Amino acid sequence: MAHQGNTWDREYKNPKLVTGKNGPQADTLRFLKFLKKEQKFKVEEKTVLDLGCGTGRNSNYLADLYNKVIGIEISRTALDIAKTRAHNLGVSVDYRLGDIGEKYD
Repeated sequence: MAHQGNTWDREYKNPKLVTGKNGPQADTLRFLKFLKKEQKFKVEEKTVLDLGCGTGRNSNYLADLYNKVIGIEISRTALDIAKTRAHNLGVSVDYRLGDIGEKYD
C-alpha cells in the first residue's frame, strides 16, 4: 500500500490537480437521481462506503444527507483534505486510510 499511497500523495499535493469544490461530482448526482427515481431506493437511510474517496467531495455530500458514511482512501494527503473539508462543512464522515484491494470488514 505504501508505494501506491506515496504516488497518490504526490498527486494530491499538487494544487493544480486538487479541485477547490466541495460539492459532489456530477456522476454521483446522476447516480443518486437514478437510484431514487428509477429504483425507489432511499439512500438517506443507508450506510455508504465510499471507496477511493479522495478529498471527500462525495462522502461529505452524502453525510450531509444524514447518512452514515465511511470513506476509504490510500492517500494520507487526500484524507487530510477530506477531514478538513468535513470539519468546515460540519459533517461527520468516518475517514480511514486503506487500499481497496485489501480486506475490509
